[in-house]
Amino acid sequence: MPKNIWKIDAITIKQSKRAQNFVDEAAEIVFKEIYKRIPVGETENLRKGLIKKKINKNLRRIFDKSPHTHLVEFGTAPHQIKTKNGGVIMHPGARPKPFIMPGYRAALLKIKSLSRQR
Repeated sequence: MPKNIWKIDAITIKQSKRAQNFVDEAAEIVFKEIYKRIPVGETENLRKGLIKKKINKNLRRIFDKSPHTHLVEFGTAPHQIKTKNGGVIMHPGARPKPFIMPGYRAALLKIKSLSRQR
């Protein structure tokens, strides 16, 4: 087998590892930028629920498993809540407290800077 094929394979492997490292670094940047923007409540469920998961060698997923994440991020309109004894109370709604998209946007700027350094 010609030596050039071995060189191409070695370069491909090296580039693949660099790409994987870059994906890992980028995912960590996104995770940290979102994490530091999470509104802190009494239970800290949003912070505890933020997860970074490796899907495959070139893909990471960052999400919050808390069931109320979307309610914090986007807010809620005034609405009724049924009580256990059959009554109804009025919830005044909640203002949005975005942390995912602002964190993601901030991370993109850092990731672009990181990619230029390479």
